[in-house]
Amino acid sequence: MTINLSANLSSGEYAYLRYSTDNFATSNVVAIPTSGTAGFATIPGSANLQGANVAYYVFTSNQSTAPTHTTADYFTLNSYNSGGQNVNAANFTYTVSNPSPTYVWNKTGTADWTIPTNWTPSRTIVGTADLLVFNNGATCSVSSVASETIAGLSVASNTNVTFTSGANLTISNGVNGADFTVDASSQWNVLTTSTFKLILASGATGSVSGAINFKGNGIDTDQSITPTDANSLTFNNGSTFTQDLNSTGNAFGSTGTANAVVFSNGATFIQKAGSNPFALQAPSSRVVFNPGSLFNLAVAQAPSFAGRTYGNFQYTGTGTASVSGGSSFTVYDLTVSASTLTFDVTAGGNIKGNITVVSGATLNMTSTSPPFNLNGSAPQTITVNGTMRLPSGSPMTVASGSTVNLTPGTAIIGDGIFNVASGATLGIGSTAGISSSGNSGNIQTTNRNFSTGANYVYNGSANQITGTGLPATVSNLAINNSGASGANTVTLTNAVTSSTLALTAGQLELNNKILTVASGGSVTAASGNFMATPGRVNFAGTGTVSGTVNFPDVTLAGGVNFGPASNINGSLQINSGGFVNTNAPTFGSASTLIYNTGGVYARGNEWSAGSGKGYPNHVQLSNATTLDPGGTTATGTVFTMAGNLTVGAGSSLYMDYSGHNMTVPLTINGDLNLNGNLSASGVNGGDVIIKGNWNRVGSFAPNNRAVFFQGSNAQTMTGITTFDYVLIDKSGGNLTLANNMVCNKTLSFTASNVANINTANNTVQINPSGNVNRLSGWVNGNLIST
Repeated sequence: MTINLSANLSSGEYAYLRYSTDNFATSNVVAIPTSGTAGFATIPGSANLQGANVAYYVFTSNQSTAPTHTTADYFTLNSYNSGGQNVNAANFTYTVSNPSPTYVWNKTGTADWTIPTNWTPSRTIVGTADLLVFNNGATCSVSSVASETIAGLSVASNTNVTFTSGANLTISNGVNGADFTVDASSQWNVLTTSTFKLILASGATGSVSGAINFKGNGIDTDQSITPTDANSLTFNNGSTFTQDLNSTGNAFGSTGTANAVVFSNGATFIQKAGSNPFALQAPSSRVVFNPGSLFNLAVAQAPSFAGRTYGNFQYTGTGTASVSGGSSFTVYDLTVSASTLTFDVTAGGNIKGNITVVSGATLNMTSTSPPFNLNGSAPQTITVNGTMRLPSGSPMTVASGSTVNLTPGTAIIGDGIFNVASGATLGIGSTAGISSSGNSGNIQTTNRNFSTGANYVYNGSANQITGTGLPATVSNLAINNSGASGANTVTLTNAVTSSTLALTAGQLELNNKILTVASGGSVTAASGNFMATPGRVNFAGTGTVSGTVNFPDVTLAGGVNFGPASNINGSLQINSGGFVNTNAPTFGSASTLIYNTGGVYARGNEWSAGSGKGYPNHVQLSNATTLDPGGTTATGTVFTMAGNLTVGAGSSLYMDYSGHNMTVPLTINGDLNLNGNLSASGVNGGDVIIKGNWNRVGSFAPNNRAVFFQGSNAQTMTGITTFDYVLIDKSGGNLTLANNMVCNKTLSFTASNVANINTANNTVQINPSGNVNRLSGWVNGNLIST
């Protein structure tokens, strides 16, 4: 034991502890090693015999070896007892407790409690300190159970024991640990024709991991376990308590301390008879049902819900069970496995877990004003294979911050009101999605309110439509369809705006509609994606993309980072304020990059490479847009495209805009459709290379730069065009003129060229300052020099 002195020992002063078990008729002395004022002394086990009363005190002495019983008083300098230092007061004392005698039941079949030889050792003396144990692993019945007080009761080792006679059996606090136990492999049954009570006295505790079954033997019988203290009887994970047929009253007593019995996560109470287990006036209760515990009502009677809290509640009775009351309740999982469960309350309630209604069963939920709140902290699932009804005026609300998933076959019907609050998340499994009215989709109540501030997840397992109930604006939209390929498409019914779009699984079919991503929003993809069908994703402002996303058409009105793996299969249209931020997409073989700003736009990351990301297929300028390809930093950035260049009427592409002269050529691997304005650069290197057809209606300013006709395919030049330098540098096919070609400087046929110019009825005109430089190829037709 630890000893604390009032002051440090003086030099030559030693501390001792003197103890006795016979009021100091005899005694022993042990030394106390000290450090400062703290010390430790051990009274040996020989003094700590069962039932011994040990008295002791502390003293100091100038003796360096321990004094004896006869000399201790003579050599004492200072003494310390319960009164303090050198005070005539009582010594310190303690009593060594007697362990409870243990008696083990040694019978199988039916035997009498009161016969001593049915216990091992023989229980010839019945005492309040007795610990009674049933652990023979057999199925046995015990008759003539006595009304007595014992220290403990234990059922263990796969034993199934039934008490068949009424009694008042009291368990005192006489065992280290729990005083009443039923282990996980065992079962304790009470089957009587008269009252049976197991009382856990104050200080006593119980721990049940196995099964307990109370049942009246053919007649109604009051049977109960009545703990005295709060939290003194615990049903552990995997345990079961059954109040079976003809077992009447409150299973844990009708009065007493609140919260005396605790059903832990995984514990089950099955009620087939009797009164509600709460017993006390709400909100007080004899029983606590923790989250994850189960109350199974297996009889058609009114369960207590008003002001009550359940873990999980299941109805398995035959006939209708009705719930009433004016105080809100809380339940986690709510399951109707048979018949009908009807709520007719005036204060609503909180459902924090799943709702399940099996085939053939019905759940009616009536509340006059406060709603039934679906407000769990973890995702909740509603599975209705039977009928779930909200009668007229009855509201049910998915609360802000909560997630409720509706399985594919679930339909919530009735004349009531279904609300999805702002900040809530609704998972939609129906193939018909959610509708604004009518008898389709997961929600079919007469009144339904889907908040624009809520999140919507389409998580069915077959093809779905979003439905007319999806608001035009939502907080977040997710596609998470788990169907097989070809049966995992979610089709947009109407245009929608969302802060984020998550393509978690399945395919999103835009259905030629516009999906707008709000400014600051994002598109993320895991294994989901867009269908390669018409439709447009409109970024209303800044945005980000993550994952591999195959976009159809895209419009930008702000800076968008397309991340490392985005693809454009339709068009990427840059409107006023739009630009590609950091990461460009990869353009598909049928895609078009459209500049549609209506003003001057400096080429950016969207067109910045000769392959891969930032390498466009077709390019189009429209809406009186002027493209400045050099900007302030991109005059030497590769300027090539895989397909056609179309400059719309009123739009312009100036390679020398505002002095930003390109030093690399514009390479058009497809056709040029010039209805607006095009100028070459004003410095060396800023030429035009074309490998498709040249179609000019608008204006071309050559700026003393060359136009190269290249490629292996036949080309046509349409629209009278004046060039400065023209180079025919083809590996195959000829250039055919649909209109006259005018050359101010030099027409060159390069050494590597294998093609000719076919003028047909048109003319190649070389102006006075020009000439022809031919190494391979010629003009086949009209060539004039003026």
